[in-house]
Amino acid sequence: MKKLFSLLTILLLSTILAACGDNDEVTNPPQDDTTTENPDNGAADDNTNEDNQTDNNNEANGDSDNADFTSDYIFTSFDLEVDIENNDDAVDVDYDVDDDDNEIEASYVNKPDNINLRGNEAMDELDSIFTSFEFDENTPDEEVINEVLQAFNIPEDAAKVDLEIEFGDNVEKEYRR
Repeated sequence: MKKLFSLLTILLLSTILAACGDNDEVTNPPQDDTTTENPDNGAADDNTNEDNQTDNNNEANGDSDNADFTSDYIFTSFDLEVDIENNDDAVDVDYDVDDDDNEIEASYVNKPDNINLRGNEAMDELDSIFTSFEFDENTPDEEVINEVLQAFNIPEDAAKVDLEIEFGDNVEKEYRR
């Protein structure tokens, strides 16, 4: 009887884990707050009807109303790999927008902070970090690396830092330390 109960428990857990899958596709990326009302004065922020019309057109065409979500970031692809002393791949961040079908894939692993997120959960965590970035493709490499290290709380003495960014104008840059 005990073996049957254990077998059923394992089968149930296996089914649940299989249903969760390993999908890092973002189905509901965070929204830009420009269309929300301002709680201080109750008035809506300044938005043009054109912005609202674009959202409505995307919905009417069957596209996600998040199609222009990537305009919030200065890049369309972000790949960060960091080795910290005695901890290879301690931090691994992947973010990519597929321009053909407006799909976003995201994952965020930070072993020292016990973070292992994919898809929407990763974007929930990464959105505030990505929107804080002030660099662009013309910023000196060392400044970009320092800003990214600070944003992800990575020690300055990290053993290896590999960063690849594709900026919105299809400019790809690699940063190494």
